[in-house]
Amino acid sequence: MRFVRLDAFRGLLAIGVLVFHCGFEEIFPWYWLSMDIFFVMSGFLIMRTLLQFYENEKGALDFFVYRFCKLFPVFAISLLIYEIILAEKRDFLLDVSPLGTVPDSGFSLYYIFLLHNLDYLFYGQKVFGEAREFAHFWSLVLEEQFYIICGFFFVLGKKIKISFSKQIFLGLLLIIISIYLRYMGLHWWVIFSRWDGFIVGSILGLSVFSGKLLVLLKDNFVRNTIIFFIMFFSIFTFFIIYKSYFSEITVILSGKNNYYNVTVVSVFSAFLIYGIYYIDVTRPNPPQWAFILGWIGGISYELYVVHFPIKEAMQWFKIAEFGTFLFLFFNLALSLLVAVILHYTVTRTMVLNRDRIVCFLRNWRWQAPSNLDT
Repeated sequence: MRFVRLDAFRGLLAIGVLVFHCGFEEIFPWYWLSMDIFFVMSGFLIMRTLLQFYENEKGALDFFVYRFCKLFPVFAISLLIYEIILAEKRDFLLDVSPLGTVPDSGFSLYYIFLLHNLDYLFYGQKVFGEAREFAHFWSLVLEEQFYIICGFFFVLGKKIKISFSKQIFLGLLLIIISIYLRYMGLHWWVIFSRWDGFIVGSILGLSVFSGKLLVLLKDNFVRNTIIFFIMFFSIFTFFIIYKSYFSEITVILSGKNNYYNVTVVSVFSAFLIYGIYYIDVTRPNPPQWAFILGWIGGISYELYVVHFPIKEAMQWFKIAEFGTFLFLFFNLALSLLVAVILHYTVTRTMVLNRDRIVCFLRNWRWQAPSNLDT
């Protein structure tokens, strides 16, 4: 079943991120929290996939190939194109770069091998190579690191039966660890200090798609407790939004002072996502606008990947003034065009062939050559 309204919500969030990055952060200084909404939604939907894989007796190979086909090709192609430009037009990039610097060739390997954010964990600062044009990739690396962790727990869960209550307890423990790490000053771009949203979404998905939530909601005390938490976290989230208008963005994102924000926003997002999901399930005929935004939600990954490099290129060639509606219009139009091309030529092709890839990998056996030169 396709959740059209959830897709529409994802499309709306993706457009919001694009607007934020086009110089409108003063209007939406709180929009950093949209990334945690994305993380909650990823955790929610990936738990549905994992439960379906478990029921259909599919393994970790299926899961990793499915995620790889969906995420990696566009991710890698965008980095490869920049590496080619870097090799051929390095002097041009030095001239147009606002900082007058460009990364060394091969920087993309830190992204490809999902090491991009780990220097903050090991060194406490940025050490590994990066490119300004891919500053937004921190969230994609986090997401892919989370999927690797998911695959590990999927394999572990098939071997060791863990009760629902123990899974919830483990999730809450990991969230507490994440809050503590942020309080101690660990950078927000490290998976261990930013997995609140993924885990909250996973707990929600596990509760919903396993049917446990419906059982719990039959109890009046549980229902009233959930209503109380909805009100509490909603008020807290709106307070965070209000406070963001009176703080610098660097202060908002400094872990020590606002270590609880991520968790609050993640829990609020879980209630919001479940509300949209519930409407999707109970009202199967969404309005027409939901299909339009839902289509954008379907290409939101590609849109997110390409919009930032396109924004940087527009600034290189001075296509409209940054921070104006004309700049926003051109960025949105170009990003949508490139995202559509990548989605229907690359991502869709890979997704349609992922079962063949799984079958090939399962049947592939390495054989030593019969004739070896001595």
